[in-house]
Amino acid sequence: MNLLGLGKDSDKGSDKDNKKAPEGGDEAASAAGSDGGDDAGGSKVGNMPEGDYIIHVLIIQAKSIHLEGEDTSDPFIKVSCMGQDKSSKNKNDISTDETVRFDEHIFLEYNGLKKEALGEANIMFDIQNKGFFKGDDIGRFEIPLSKVYNMKDHALLNQTVGCNNVNSKDFSKITGYITVSVNVTGPSDEALELKPGSAAEISKIKPLLPASIKKVYK
Repeated sequence: MNLLGLGKDSDKGSDKDNKKAPEGGDEAASAAGSDGGDDAGGSKVGNMPEGDYIIHVLIIQAKSIHLEGEDTSDPFIKVSCMGQDKSSKNKNDISTDETVRFDEHIFLEYNGLKKEALGEANIMFDIQNKGFFKGDDIGRFEIPLSKVYNMKDHALLNQTVGCNNVNSKDFSKITGYITVSVNVTGPSDEALELKPGSAAEISKIKPLLPASIKKVYK
């Protein structure tokens, strides 16, 4: 397993068939969260061998971050799966109309995973606001681990995801968007080198929204 992901060009995983999505908030395209897009493949775990796995996440950027009751936030992104989590550095005084760059790599490593664990695992992306003692929840998006593994090259590339806060009064509201690339590698898999896509490449890929948000956009 190649931890650094230097064996392939991540551009090979681009979804050239995706259509451009409208920008921002209620204008975003609905993709039913964990259902993925045309190239998402199935979420079946049958073809995931038992063994050691690495989840490599490139946090590219975030935008339209709404912290309830505030005009700005100090956001960071937390990635978690199967009892492990790691976070990006936080950014300071970000307004809701800003797009903030992170360009940070996160690796989660697991040993000896069994079919049951692989089938039940979700990768969760949380936008949190840095507080004195702990982060304030802003929004979350999650996707099955097996969904990403069944994609081309076991990778989700330059994908924008919408987050919502299920504990807020209006959990149907998108409280922020994160753009990430994710590569899941198991036994004998070769990793991809994850690189940030250009603004044009990112804008062509339809955002994914949480499954709890049921909207239809034209």
